[in-house]
Parts: sequence; structure tokens; C-alpha cells
Amino acid sequence: PLFFEKIKAVDVVVGSRYLPESRILNWPLRRRIFSRLANALAHFMLHLPISDYTNGYRCYRRDALKKVAPEQITEKGYIVLSYLAVQLAASGCRFGEVPTLFVNRQRGASQLSKKEIFQALRGILKLRSYSKSHANNN
Repeated sequence: PLFFEKIKAVDVVVGSRYLPESRILNWPLRRRIFSRLANALAHFMLHLPISDYTNGYRCYRRDALKKVAPEQITEKGYIVLSYLAVQLAASGCRFGEVPTLFVNRQRGASQLSKKEIFQALRGILKLRSYSKSHANNN
């Protein structure tokens, strides 16, 4: 319900694990630290109006998604979420966040690998360049 209420006023809603009202349950300390560092780096590099760059729990207005240029997204994995956010911010979309209750998976294994971490770090550097060049064009 929070998503549906918030999307009335913005173009993109992100379910954030890092709002004061949010909670994360059963996440190992290592994973918490890595996630915080990844989000802090993304925020430092991209300066978007969100606190959770890596959470895929999002809601987009249809008009906002029409502004995405998928052919300009050259990476794979979690970094695609940041590419989407940068493109949408550059096109003037408004962002909002809602708190979430994030519960660690109880079955299966995390999809996060060392390869994914390396790709995300490389991707964030490319994305910073992309972001700067598009900010200068707008």
C-alpha cells in the first residue's frame, strides 16, 4: 500500500532498506557491511535522491519507463538498477522511497558472487562517466 500511495506523487518509488523506519532481519554482519558500503559508494559517485541503490523492490510509472534507453545499459546484474535510476533522474523523473521490512532468504543461496561485485564496481565507474555526460547534455 505504501508504494501505491507514494507513486501518486513521484515517477519512481524505491523500497529502501535504509530509511529509519526500515528493518533488516537475519542478515549476516558481513552482508550488512557490504551493502552499506556499496550503497555509500553509489551515492557518492552518482548523487541520486535515493538511499538504496541495490534494492530491486521498486515501482515505476509507465511514462517513466518509456524514458529508459535499454541499449545504453551495457552491464548486467545488480548495477542495471543504478543505470535505470541514472537514466530516469537525467530525464527529470521524481523519486520517492518507502520503508521496507527485508527478511534474509530462508532457502537457496545468495546470487551475489565475487564476479558480480567486480562487475558492479566496474559498472559504477562507467555509470559515473555516463551520468556526468548526460548531466551536461541536459
